[in-house]
Parts: sequence; C-alpha cells; structure tokens
Amino acid sequence: MTSEESTTAAIDSPYEHRQSCSTTQTVMTATQEEAEPFRLPPSRQIYPDYYEVIKMPMDLKMIAMKIQDNEYETIDDMQNDLLTMVYNAKTFRVLTLAYVYCIYIYQ
Repeated sequence: MTSEESTTAAIDSPYEHRQSCSTTQTVMTATQEEAEPFRLPPSRQIYPDYYEVIKMPMDLKMIAMKIQDNEYETIDDMQNDLLTMVYNAKTFRVLTLAYVYCIYIYQ
C-alpha cells in the first residue's frame, strides 16, 4: 500500500480530512508545555499497560528521528504518524478513565 493509499484509507470524508488537518495543526503549534507528554515514549515502568493496549506507539522523538533519517516520503506520511500519536493518547486515556471509574463503582 502506498502512502497515498494509506492516507486515503484513513481519511474517508471531507469532514475527517478537516479534522485530521485541525489535529495536525494543533500538534504542530503546541507549546513546549503542551507537547511534553508526547516528547518521549511512555515509561514502561510507569505505564506497563500502555504497551499491551497500544500496538503502534508513536511520539515526537520518533517522528523527529524519522524526519532526520528522511523516512517520510510525503507530508501525509508524517501527518499519519502525528494522528497515530494523538489517537494512541486518546485511546489509552479513555481506557484508563474507564478502569478508574470501574474501581470507583465497585468500592
């Protein structure tokens, strides 16, 4: 699958395209403080469940290394990694909140 095909498969509608552009713009213009949680991969000691839940970890350091190594053929390839990073954070946060809520209910 080419990078163009993977982008097309990931973004099916004009609304999804606008959302992905908005997400990418937010990530690219984040302050250092806002970007801090995304700078490095989550600690395996602090978040061991993260690596069981998230199958394609992505962080800003990994993206920066790919840029330096010229691994991105298109800007869409980089955007896909940025979107993966945001998706991972949202997914893990939702699962963590659900877990905490279940503990609270059953206490």
